[in-house]
Amino acid sequence: MVEAIEKEEGESLDKKTKELIAVALSIARDCEWCIAFHVKEAINEGASEEEILEAAWMAILMGGGPALMHAGLVLDALKEFRGGNLMYDVIIIGAGPAGYVSAIRLSQLGKKSGNN
Repeated sequence: MVEAIEKEEGESLDKKTKELIAVALSIARDCEWCIAFHVKEAINEGASEEEILEAAWMAILMGGGPALMHAGLVLDALKEFRGGNLMYDVIIIGAGPAGYVSAIRLSQLGKKSGNN
């Protein structure tokens, strides 16, 4: 099954993009193990923290409250696989002008990355 994620000749999506989609789908399907696995794979494929969180926000926007509850697991996985140093530390429930849910940067909380 994992081999299906690999980009094959002639496909439009690279593995990083597919892993980001898998992060969102893992949240939408409430699969804790899948979230950890696909966050790790997305990091391995070069996805940034921002890209991974944006994929999580898309799942929240489409999946509502249940997806929001599982999106916190993305932060847990990022902390584990990035050694605890994150730009974002808190999920804030709210919508900006464009309707996007956002996270608070640690600097906005008066904290520095790594002081969790």
